[in-house]
Order: sequence, then C-alpha cells, then structure tokens
Amino acid sequence: MNHKVLILVPYKVRDFGGYTLVAWHLKRKYNIETQLTNAYNVILKLAKYKPDLYVVDHLTWDFKVEELKFCKENYIITCMYPTEGMVMRPHELMLNAGQHHDSEKVLDYYFAWGIFHKRLLNENDFMVNTDKIKIIGTARFDFYNNNLIESGLFWSKADFEAEHKMVNKNAPILLWATSTPYAARDKDEIIKRYTSRSTYTVEEIEWVYNDNQAQLSNNLKVIEHLAIQHPDWNIVIKVHPAEWLNPYNEIVSRIPNVYLASNRVITDYLAHTDLLLQRNCTTSTEAWIMGLPVIQMELKESPDPFFDSHRKMNDVTYTPEEADNVVTSYINGASIPLNIQEEREVFITELYYKVDGRSSERMADLINELVNEKFKLGNSKEEKNLKLQNVLDRMESEKNASNSSKLKKALGIPQKTSLKFWKLKAKKERKGQTGVGEMEITQDMVDQQFELYDSCLTEIFLQ
Repeated sequence: MNHKVLILVPYKVRDFGGYTLVAWHLKRKYNIETQLTNAYNVILKLAKYKPDLYVVDHLTWDFKVEELKFCKENYIITCMYPTEGMVMRPHELMLNAGQHHDSEKVLDYYFAWGIFHKRLLNENDFMVNTDKIKIIGTARFDFYNNNLIESGLFWSKADFEAEHKMVNKNAPILLWATSTPYAARDKDEIIKRYTSRSTYTVEEIEWVYNDNQAQLSNNLKVIEHLAIQHPDWNIVIKVHPAEWLNPYNEIVSRIPNVYLASNRVITDYLAHTDLLLQRNCTTSTEAWIMGLPVIQMELKESPDPFFDSHRKMNDVTYTPEEADNVVTSYINGASIPLNIQEEREVFITELYYKVDGRSSERMADLINELVNEKFKLGNSKEEKNLKLQNVLDRMESEKNASNSSKLKKALGIPQKTSLKFWKLKAKKERKGQTGVGEMEITQDMVDQQFELYDSCLTEIFLQ
C-alpha cells in the first residue's frame, strides 16, 4: 500500500510552486501520493484522505494544534514547516511554533528553514529531542536557483509587459512588495482573533495593527512620488497574499504607470525587476538572492530592533525624496557595494541553509524516511485507516442528523450550500478585495504543474 501525505498550502499564489515541487519529488522518487489543501475543514480532510503524514504551516492558532491532536490520536505523523516571514523576533517564532499551546506534545517534527531558526528554537527549549528539528531549506526558494530560473518555467519580459499592458516598453521596472495584511481590516476583529486564538496581548496586536497602517500610508506616498516624478518608469505593486486589494485600487486607477500585479508568484516579477521597494518583507531576501537593489522604506517613529541586521543590507530611506535619490542612482547604473553583497550571502545561508534548488527534494527525502520508519515499526496502516474511516462515518452521521441538514433536505437545497447567510454576505462584500490565498487546491491544478515539471525539470534533477 502506497504512502500518502497531506500538506496544508496557506496561500496558493505564494506556496503552490514549492509544495507541488515537493509532491513531484515524492511521486517520481518514491511513488508517494500527496494531497494539497487549503486551511478549511482540515480534520474532515484528514479523515477522508487518511494520510500517513500531515504538514502544517504554523501553530499560532489553537485550532491548528487541535488538528495535530487529531493526527496523534489516529497514528498520523505530524510536521510543521513554515511558509512565510523571516520571523526575526524570538517571541514570535515561539508563538508560530505553538509553544504556548504545548505543541511539543503533538508535534513530531519541525522542518526548519535554516540554522538561525533552529538555534532560536533550541535556545527557547522547544522540543526536548532537538534531533526532531530538521534543517532542509526553503522549498519555494528552489526556483531562484539558476538552473530552475533558466528552465522555461517562468514568463518572458515581453509576456510580463503584455500581461500588465505597460505603455513604457523596455523601461525600468520597480516592484513594491507590500507587507501590511491588517491595514485595511477591522481593528477590533484582528485584536479579537489574535487574543482569543493565541496568546498575543492586546498591546502587541495594537502595535502591529498601528504599524501596518502607518507603513501603508508612508509607502503609498513614496510610490506616488516616484510614479509622478518618473512617468517613464513602470511601478508594479505586488500585494501580500493575505492583504485586501482595495487600498491600492485608487493609485492604480489614477496614475497610468502604476500597475497592480496579477495573480502570479513573486519569482515571475523579481526575474524582470530592476529594484525592489519594501519594509521588513521576506521578499527582500528573495531579491538579494537575485542580486537586486532593495529599498527599505522605513518609518522614523518605529524601526523594529529585531530587523537591524536585515535593515543594514538594504538602502534605508525615510522620505519620498530620499527614496527617489537612491532609486535614481541605481537606475542610472550604481552597483550594490561588495561588502553588502557578502553580508547578504551570510544572512541567506543562516536563514535559508542552501538556495541550491534542492530544498524540496530534501523535504521529500525526509518525508519518505519518516513514513517508512513509522510503518516498519509494527504500526498498522490498516488500523490507522480503519480508525479514520470510523471517525469519518461518525462525522457524516452527525452532519446528516443536524437540523440544518434536515432543513436543506426538506427544501431541496444541496447539502454543501451554507445557510449562514450573514457569512455569505460578508464574503460577497470582500469579493475583489482579498487575494486568492485560500482557494482550494484541485488535483487538476497539481497535475498541470507536474506536467510542467516533467518537461522542464526532469533532466535537471537527474544530473
């Protein structure tokens, strides 16, 4: 019986590439089947799919720890693999790892990006057996390896310009990677979410929320200044997958050389960008890997001390005029100082281990090792599957017995249709404002990606 893996993909536009690459390696090397899923109804999916191993992205929220408890009760190996954020603050790293929820009791393995995070986890006594923390690199960064960049996976600059209907052809392209996911959201809802589902304090979340708002306001002023002063430049706004789009619609509609990025992975944009603008964003390190200049649009009022080491490897500006001077210098041919390039390489190695195009393969190799070890020690896969089937049958029975299910049946409404009309209204109001971050992953999507990898990457990974 083949092994099966379930991997949570929090944001398709950002995480799909890296995780399908892991799944492709699992299939081609070990014939292990992988199901990719969004974050909804995970326990039901675990019961239906009956995986041998489950990969979650973080354990900040209590319900994610509950998912791992369900796995432990049903003989499913549990792994955490971060997908986002440099996470420079030790306190935040431990919250992401779920230490406040006693996640060590239900987490079998932590897949770390690099030595930086493993060291912080060890210093904060996370997991008694530190061998359970495995360093593998960052799967979605595999595409920054030169072999993969030149493999034919990404669009050409001509396609890039055509996609956005750019008037300025063969002109400088500036990319703004936003990182203010809460700036346009209701403050009370954000505070309630973080304080009820995690152990963040009201003061901590208020600081984050207010910082998001200040950052968005400041950065919009910088972008507007650059666009108006340099109408021959193209400026593309790549919105964070957790952000709403509405804060950016006005500037895009008003200024002709400012464009909203389409629903494509950031790698496609960095491949054709001359310079990145951002603040404390993981994308900055991706731009470093690509050898690009990076502007840190900083706030004088609240520079984050935990990002000091990161900040000094970018060009820090505080006003639109300062940003204009630095960007113009780079567009006119200035080079990144050699010492900064060297410091970036050290930082990248500490945080991401290796950017060699093989992190996804290392993850696949490790998963294969873990599932084989688990099920050769006398643990019965048949027993696991039977137990999960019993759980699924009970869940389906309870669902069919519910009042809402009976009402749908009486009215001839499909069971999958929600009767929570207030939620449908809220979803309609948000339509067009959010990204496609939490869409469901279908097997057709995965199969199409596998076909692309088969044609573009097979020879690379056989070398």
